[in-house]
Amino acid sequence: MTIIEEPKRPKNSYFMWLSENREALINEAGTGAAVVISKFASQKWRAVQDAEKAVFENKAKEAKEAYAKQLDGVHY
Repeated sequence: MTIIEEPKRPKNSYFMWLSENREALINEAGTGAAVVISKFASQKWRAVQDAEKAVFENKAKEAKEAYAKQLDGVHY
């Protein structure tokens, strides 16, 4: 019997940005506490310029399209 694993869902644009900027955010906030970082990161994300957000939104869109193609190949 073969076990079929569903592909992992892609990150959205915010989480892609957060992954790339986590270390800088931790350094700037002065702590790695999840509660502090999540609030701090969300404030920073709201202040990110549209041009920079567009880069992450495009990456997220491409990841979502690739995920959809992978799902098409999974048959139960």
